Amino acid sequence: MRYQEDHKEKTHKKIVERASQEFREHGFEGIGIATLMSKLGLSHGGFYAHFEDKEDLKDQAMEHAFERSIETAAETLLKGGVMGYVEHYTSELHRDHPGFGCILPALTAEEGRRSPQSKAKFAQKYRQGIDVLAGYLPGATLSQKRERAIYIFSALSGSVALARASGDPDLSSAILRATREQLRQFLSTL
Repeated sequence: MRYQEDHKEKTHKKIVERASQEFREHGFEGIGIATLMSKLGLSHGGFYAHFEDKEDLKDQAMEHAFERSIETAAETLLKGGVMGYVEHYTSELHRDHPGFGCILPALTAEEGRRSPQSKAKFAQKYRQGIDVLAGYLPGATLSQKRERAIYIFSALSGSVALARASGDPDLSSAILRATREQLRQFLSTL
């Protein structure tokens, strides 16, 4: 059977997109290559036509997840401003669907255990996200805007990670609500 010219590229993209979703949902070690490929209807052996190893896939999936997170942030900020983004991020929908949400609450802890090269890529993408959010924040200097963006991302990603881990629906909702309200107060002072 002869494949179309762009078959390998489309298959590669499909693997990266699904791995990005699965890793955010289950963690880097929560899904094996054989299971991932099977979910896509592909063979385990075919994996190596696209990636050197699982670390290579993790890097590409992390980059894809960051790109999607940054795109979502930019779209949400454009439509609803910073508070609209805060409300979106601290929503129960975002909390309950990590596979489709921001990479930060889903994979930051795991990324911190990876290679220095992976951490450098993570930092580069994180800085891009900071700059997107900083563009919507008031401040006398770009440095001040970035500092505020770092604070907001830290509060948001930490709250969603804790809300997901709490195991108590009432506490989980309280974490999200408290973060949303505290950020609303913080933003009103700027």
